[in-house]
Amino acid sequence: MTASAPPPAAAPEALLVSTCASSSLAVIRVTGRADLNHAGTLRALREVLLQGGWKRVRFDLEDCNYMDSAFAGVLARFARGSGGESGHPKIEFSGASEGIYDLLDALAVLPQLHLAPPELPADAESRPVDKVKLSKGELARLCADVHHELADLGGRQSGSLRTAAEFLKAEADRLAAAAAEADPGRAPLPPDPPR
Repeated sequence: MTASAPPPAAAPEALLVSTCASSSLAVIRVTGRADLNHAGTLRALREVLLQGGWKRVRFDLEDCNYMDSAFAGVLARFARGSGGESGHPKIEFSGASEGIYDLLDALAVLPQLHLAPPELPADAESRPVDKVKLSKGELARLCADVHHELADLGGRQSGSLRTAAEFLKAEADRLAAAAAEADPGRAPLPPDPPR
């Protein structure tokens, strides 16, 4: 019996931001798994980039080997109102695998994104993004919110996404109540945004 080679190491999960002031472009390189563990980080990064006045934000998905609906939902939120007008950047993507492309299509996120070339301008500066830590309740609330947004896009999965969102909202409420009971002095989670 011959020994088989060990499986290749998974790509480290990370978000790397490269910015190029000359073209007002910020590139978010997603490596490894784009899942709910990075959804909070992407949400925080969205606010930083919107406040920074970038005209274009590109998601480089070439080294992304998996994406879940929570990350896709934050990506959809990122793209809402985009296009370069009203201070919102144009949201682009490049390098998506067939599976990720199909997911974005099924969740109706794809029409909000613009396909872009994968090249990075020569004068771009890159830095890793620090991961944002969320409590279980905050994570459940974020997942509920983005699943509601995905359902509102009207894709093929909208019914299932709405059911998941309602479940996640109930779970977020349960976790918030348990946290308040365990630590009465702790501030509660913020209320749901108006829909």
